[in-house]
Amino acid sequence: MSDFNQHPESVLTTLQSLASDAQPLEKLKVFLLADYDKDQQTQLQAQLPWLAACLESRGSVINELMQDNDHDWWILVDAGTTFTSSGLLCAAMAMIDAPQACAVFGDEVTLHAQAGAHLAFRPDFSLDYLLACPAATSRNWLFNREKALAVGGFDSGHAHAIELDLILRMIEDSGFTEFVHSPEPMIISPLWQAQDNYDQARTIQRHLHTRGYAGSQVNALESGHYRIEYGHADQPLVSILVTSQDQLQTLLPCVESILENTTYPFYEILICDNNSQSAETTEWLATIDSMQSERIRVLRNDETVSPSALLNAAASYALGDYLLKLDSHGLIIQKDWIDHLLNHALRPEVGVVGAKIISTEGNVVGAGIILGLNGTAGAVTASAVAASPVYVQRLETDQNYSAVSGSCLMIRKSVHDQVQGLDEHLFPAQFNDVDLCLKARSAGHLVVWTPHAIVALRPSEVQHNAEAMDFAARALSHRWLHYMAWDPAYNKNLSLTDSFVTQSNQALSWRPLVHRPLPVVLVQPCNHSAAGNRIAATLQSLCSEREADGVLSYTALPLVEVARLSPDSVVIQGQIDESLIASISAIKDHTNAWVAYDLPEFPSYAEVDKTAAPLATVQASLRHGLARADLITVPTSALAQLLEDSHPNVQVIETRLAPAPWSTLHSEHRTRSKPRVGWVGKASELGNLLILSEVIKALADRVEWVIMGPCTRWLRPYIHELRSPVEGALFPQALASLNLDLVLAPAESNLINTSKSPVALLEFGACGFAVICSDLLSIPEGLPVTRVENSTAAWIGAIKQHIDQMDECTRKGEALKQKVMDSWMLTTDHLQDWHTAWLKG
Repeated sequence: MSDFNQHPESVLTTLQSLASDAQPLEKLKVFLLADYDKDQQTQLQAQLPWLAACLESRGSVINELMQDNDHDWWILVDAGTTFTSSGLLCAAMAMIDAPQACAVFGDEVTLHAQAGAHLAFRPDFSLDYLLACPAATSRNWLFNREKALAVGGFDSGHAHAIELDLILRMIEDSGFTEFVHSPEPMIISPLWQAQDNYDQARTIQRHLHTRGYAGSQVNALESGHYRIEYGHADQPLVSILVTSQDQLQTLLPCVESILENTTYPFYEILICDNNSQSAETTEWLATIDSMQSERIRVLRNDETVSPSALLNAAASYALGDYLLKLDSHGLIIQKDWIDHLLNHALRPEVGVVGAKIISTEGNVVGAGIILGLNGTAGAVTASAVAASPVYVQRLETDQNYSAVSGSCLMIRKSVHDQVQGLDEHLFPAQFNDVDLCLKARSAGHLVVWTPHAIVALRPSEVQHNAEAMDFAARALSHRWLHYMAWDPAYNKNLSLTDSFVTQSNQALSWRPLVHRPLPVVLVQPCNHSAAGNRIAATLQSLCSEREADGVLSYTALPLVEVARLSPDSVVIQGQIDESLIASISAIKDHTNAWVAYDLPEFPSYAEVDKTAAPLATVQASLRHGLARADLITVPTSALAQLLEDSHPNVQVIETRLAPAPWSTLHSEHRTRSKPRVGWVGKASELGNLLILSEVIKALADRVEWVIMGPCTRWLRPYIHELRSPVEGALFPQALASLNLDLVLAPAESNLINTSKSPVALLEFGACGFAVICSDLLSIPEGLPVTRVENSTAAWIGAIKQHIDQMDECTRKGEALKQKVMDSWMLTTDHLQDWHTAWLKG
């Protein structure tokens, strides 16, 4: 730690942040370098054990310390910088996991005078980002002592850039694959300020010369970044590929802008025509072709082919050593645009280069591509990063992306041939640029995006074929799911819904440990009602018992989010439709997760709901929809029997109540002159209530009717109290607050009711309500409820028996509550059944 500003109080701030009992940090040692005046020390300075050094000499002092002390990892910070306990621990775990790495770097929290604190989630190591923006990317790295000393340690000759200089020498020695990124904020420090730094520019220049770029120049920009000119002597022929198909009014301005605004001398324009039929277009193309110009040529296709096939044909016809794919809606507005692209493309380690794409209004609409965004891939735009000073500078900085836009993409022809061009079969149009870039990257070539080559893109009316887009999306997941889930140019803490926005559900992204001490379980309930709570409460209990690391999502996660989470098990509820079937199939095809489908009740069918499918269709849907799941769990044996022909692995796990909050509810009884008798249900259960229509009318003068749920208008006059249905965490207390003396659970005779879980009766019991229910329900033996047949006389008789003996009615409610508490709570023993089912034992 360096304190060259004479602020010993800041030293204490840093030291306090390092106080930790974590085992990986128990051997932590701090050396304080300072230039305090020994003769005029403050009391606090005198108490601190410091070593004499100044900014210009600290490199040599640190080298001596590394020689004399055998600590494996070293980090440089300024006094006042604070460490986060989680970030430092994660970095320590990364060091343990990769002991031969040259260095480890983490994310940070930056403090901005006007904008407050911002999380700065960095990409994985990016050579071009490091060179272009070292102030933001080379601070506070953890360096491997052995590797640092092997390249000469810190160089005091670059006092204002000693970390950057060491990183660059490590690259020269070992390449740029030996740096490990720990994606967790490790330090809190002020946002870097744009300022001239001669040492930075000088060490970058030295590095470029070492790598063979003798004519390179390092140009400092006002933003505090650098623009590297590599000084290539070569000026290769560039083939600009522009496609056309009956849109001369689009093609002509594009070609004219190239010819009028390009100063680079060695290029050809290759117009790839996709079987144009309009006379205007074909005549113009024929005129161009007849000129036999070396500058502009035409490749005609007599049959309409896919864009990928068209561009592949053009690539084989092209004469240039470099191919430049340009959207026909593009406009060239910059004289040296090709020079800027070639500046990177001529580097031997680079395979693909992309330009900054702006709209005709000047807004940035393409600054690289983020994989996994919105389930597939999406462009970085100005609006996406505008909210944060941390990310806005990425719009102005050379950097490495996994993919860049095909609207303006340069690729070395040899690389194009090496990766066999565009994939005409899996990616005939959509995502063909993404696939091409990823193939080049996988072949060992860097993909560079540069903001210094700018192309304007006119609006276009693109009509996407939904079926083709779905095919391309599935193909992208099939081939590149790993990159989509963990794009090295992005960060796992950032959302895949909105680019450069922190993931709102931290459970999806925060897995700080390299290893997994607990199995990860993703649970997707169908709703917040008792059906969904059957698995949601189970997951929460397993997590509380430290049996699982759980993620709860009430919306179906896209495949890329599931892959990013990498769960050991996925538990799903929901309507069995094409979307759910596709989701289960995708998870099984692309991950190693065990998939359990939980069916809390039999699906609705036409005899129950006129809008539903016939029973035979529903049964066929169950067989088809559940085929890919590994296990089906149901709450009753009756429901399991209904599914015995639908799936070979059906397991009965009864629904029980979570102790919190069901074990602590309190309800008042006999609070009114008339008994309070109630019914609780949801809209789909209105038919059950109608069984009681005549009962409600007949007993309206003897009881206070209470309903929480739907009610028909002709029954409303007889209802004393009508409440809206409640779901989720508020339901238990809302139910108890009804203060019922008796609750009724009528049920129509259908497959849904005869096989459903008695969970509603358990919930009533937890509130201490006496219960009368239809005798066709599947009720566990020994549950003290009164069962009646579905006739008006039977219901009236049973209700009168209860309200005429209120002491006995109250006793029945208390007995039911005791039975529920003793036998139907979700205890550790019952949790084991779920644990075994979800995690294959």
